[in-house]
Amino acid sequence: MRTVIFLLLFFVNFSSFCTVLEKVYFYKANFVYSRAEKKFHLLPNEDDEVLLLKGTIFYLKGESRKALTFFEKIKNKDWKIYLYLGLAYEDLGKEDRALSFYLKTLSLERVSIASYRIAKIFFYNQNYKKAKEYFEKTIDIDSSIRLAYYYLGKCLLHLGDYKNAYYFLSKAVNFYPHCKKIIQDLKYVKNLLGEKFFVQKRKEEEERRREKKIPFPKKIKGPFPQVRIKILEKKEVIFKCGDKFLIITPSQIIGGKKNRFYRLRLEKTGCFLYGEEIQRKVELPLKIKSKAPFYILDVVYGKKKFWHKSIDTIFRGELVVFLSGNRLLLVNQLSLEEYLYGVVPAEIPSLAPSEALKAQAVVARTIVLRRLEKTKDKLFDFDKEIFQVYRGLNAETSSCRNAVDKTRGEVILYRGKPVEAFYHSNCGGCLRSDVFGRRDYLYSEYKDVLPKKKLSFSYRDKEIWFKTFPEDVFSSGSKNFRWQRIYDEEDFKLAFGKSIKELEKINILSEGECGYKEKIKIEFKSEKDTVEGELNIRNYFDHLKSSAFLIELKYKNSHPHLLILWGAGFGHGAGLSQEGAMRMADLGYPYKEILNHYYKNIKIEKIY
Repeated sequence: MRTVIFLLLFFVNFSSFCTVLEKVYFYKANFVYSRAEKKFHLLPNEDDEVLLLKGTIFYLKGESRKALTFFEKIKNKDWKIYLYLGLAYEDLGKEDRALSFYLKTLSLERVSIASYRIAKIFFYNQNYKKAKEYFEKTIDIDSSIRLAYYYLGKCLLHLGDYKNAYYFLSKAVNFYPHCKKIIQDLKYVKNLLGEKFFVQKRKEEEERRREKKIPFPKKIKGPFPQVRIKILEKKEVIFKCGDKFLIITPSQIIGGKKNRFYRLRLEKTGCFLYGEEIQRKVELPLKIKSKAPFYILDVVYGKKKFWHKSIDTIFRGELVVFLSGNRLLLVNQLSLEEYLYGVVPAEIPSLAPSEALKAQAVVARTIVLRRLEKTKDKLFDFDKEIFQVYRGLNAETSSCRNAVDKTRGEVILYRGKPVEAFYHSNCGGCLRSDVFGRRDYLYSEYKDVLPKKKLSFSYRDKEIWFKTFPEDVFSSGSKNFRWQRIYDEEDFKLAFGKSIKELEKINILSEGECGYKEKIKIEFKSEKDTVEGELNIRNYFDHLKSSAFLIELKYKNSHPHLLILWGAGFGHGAGLSQEGAMRMADLGYPYKEILNHYYKNIKIEKIY
């Protein structure tokens, strides 16, 4: 009887403890730290989780000395404790102590907050050599932290390496085209380099382009569906071909020579074709045909993203040029299977295990076939980046071509029709079904493991989920699995164009499965922003890897001082997790089992 009473009391007390703990996490998540503090007396002081929670809340309130008393009592210190110790000591101006704890953090876990704050401390103290080292380390840990490129450029500028400073500051201007400070810094570096540098740079680029050899790949035979891909839309298209070619307009056929550059330019009086031996007005639309691929200059990928690049790209198939408003619209037309040759390696590393590459090929093909039903009356079926990235012949590898060939004609079907085969880089360990409207073939808040396991997401669960690196999921072990961002006053101004001190409130209005934010209201003194939708939220918060994140707002002297984000995964989290698929393939799972892990109640069938 005594045992029963003891157990009942234990469970009652434990239940009460969990209820209070959940309330404290709720207040923390909603930035009402004072209300959280009022519950502290109901929680035990000897529990490491409670000590960390109390210390974190005092730190976020702006009471770092109090925070330290709790952090230092924790018996089993891990990387999180060392990180918060570093943050608290930095807040108190004790930079040497902060650096030592940040370094301890990095010795245990690759956490970008630690490397970034080390870099900023060295930067503020004008130790640009060490700052450069840690901004580079930050980019190595998480290449999506765009401000690190700016500060790295500034370090190189101070170190006299103007050429590399120009490279990184140019990237920063692409990321933040409206930031006057970054634009001024780039202009300053350009003046230091001088006109001769850029003249020489242009000469080298022109020479490289002239000498570029265009491969002549073997064409695949078969009655495959054709696809039309939007490549670019601008005033001018510059190209050359690896063999002679024909330009077919509504009223004429013009012959072109191999390995010579030609330019189509839209002017006030129409579209003109320029070449070494030709200059004439041409009617639109027009088609450009050859047995060889085409080499197109300045194809932009990832605009404003951390992978932003302008790439000279080679494309199989034919080119079609349309008039689109006051621009030329360039479309690449080719077979679906050849298109996949340029998609699979652009979406997943070509060195990935062959079964993961096959899974990617089937998913990519399924997306195309479902989409083709809806685009018959349009000028193109896909943009080169929307839905999935297509990088043409530049990206092709034998391993990815083999994956496409081995799965030729195979698609994922649900009730006899191709599914919307969503995929993303990394699910962060949790699979969702609600991002684009629920689908019966997608898993809803299931852990990325076999056998399947349902996840819970209370406020406490989310705190633990976003601040740990669980190893028992297929998508773990990647740089994209967990990520962090931290913005001090200077960073916030650069990234958001506003002072962090003007920030009054952040309200999570709607949250979906797995902790993905769906609608957020951000209130400043002078304006209010309401951001809705997974991609819009990611872009608003400085182009995050995903909208699955935890927010911490740190105050100092009653004003917001730091914004800290703890995130999981890369992409929207629905369907195939590419890095999870790679891990499954490493463990010996065949591609059909991989696909059945990420999509339920499906069939994989060969339809041509």
